[in-house]
Amino acid sequence: MVVENIARKYGVSKSDLLDREADDLAVRIALGETQVISDTKKAFTNAGVNVESLEALANGKVDGLKRSNHVLLAKNLPYGSTENELAKVFGKFGSLDKIILPPTKTLALVVFLEAAEARAAFRGLAYKRYKDAPLYLEWAPFDILSQTTTSRNNELNTAVGENDAKWVMLEQHVQKISDEDIDPDRVEV
Repeated sequence: MVVENIARKYGVSKSDLLDREADDLAVRIALGETQVISDTKKAFTNAGVNVESLEALANGKVDGLKRSNHVLLAKNLPYGSTENELAKVFGKFGSLDKIILPPTKTLALVVFLEAAEARAAFRGLAYKRYKDAPLYLEWAPFDILSQTTTSRNNELNTAVGENDAKWVMLEQHVQKISDEDIDPDRVEV
């Protein structure tokens, strides 16, 4: 995933990055991974995510770590993933507040409005195929989202998926209403 991410970012082929004849292949991959991690941290920080909490989770410091009951970490995402696609997949299980998908598209935070709906999504989607890979889900740390959000963070949250999640929710709501409430034989003028 790192190689695909770097290749797309810089407009080169994966085979150019993975040239077997190159002496610095391991260095290239390590530098690419470092760049992806840095870009992901920056995007999450700008979106109001508590990156320190996420790093503690990534480093295995989970002793006594309280988990959220409505925020899921979606990992192992294919690079071509979009907020709209994720909103459709997760939105089937309930109302989404937002999806935070950094431009690196390595992982996403999926924020549900209701804990029961988040649990249903976790049970229904964990290890299921999403595009060409299994979807790894994990409960995010309890303090993953900062409580204080500036207007700049609000703009960036919108830029990384809140509008797509709300749009999918609206589409689902309209579809539900039309499925339940509209009688095709009755026409009002």
